[in-house]
Amino acid sequence: HSGVVAFFPRKLHISGVINNRLWVWGGYGEDADANERALNDAWSTENGDYWRLESSSTAFPARCAGTGTMFNNRIWLAGGANGDPARLGPTYYNDVWATADGINWVQILGNTAGDSTQFSPRVLHGAAVASDKLFISGGELPSYDLSNEVWSTP
Repeated sequence: HSGVVAFFPRKLHISGVINNRLWVWGGYGEDADANERALNDAWSTENGDYWRLESSSTAFPARCAGTGTMFNNRIWLAGGANGDPARLGPTYYNDVWATADGINWVQILGNTAGDSTQFSPRVLHGAAVASDKLFISGGELPSYDLSNEVWSTP
C-alpha cells in the first residue's frame, strides 16, 4: 500500500462497492478551488491506491451526512444536507437517489417536508437492508432533535 489517494479530503461522505470498485460520493470538504463546501463528486478505485475522478458533479445536489447502502443491485443514497450539519444554516434533505454504475444517478423520491409516506429531512441517519426491504432509521432533524423513527420500503 503506497498511501496514494487522489480525492480531496472530506468527511460525512457516502461510499460503496459497485462492479468490484470502491466508490466515494460527495461529503464535506474542499473542492478543486479550495472552497470548503458540500460536494457531489464521484471517485472510484480498484486497489485503494489509485483513485479516478468519475464525475465532478453527479445528478444529486451536493451533500454530506446522508446515508447509502446497496439494495437491489444499486447503491441508494438518502437524505443529508447541503452544508456541515455542525454549523448553523444547512438545508436538510429527504430525497432518495439510486445508481447501478456509480456515475448515473436516478432520483427515486424528491425532496419534501416529509409526510406519512416519506421520512422527514435528516442527517447522520442509518440505512440497512433486511427481508428485501430498505430501511432508514434515526438521524438528526433540522431542529437538531434526534429521531428514533424507522422507515422502510413496502
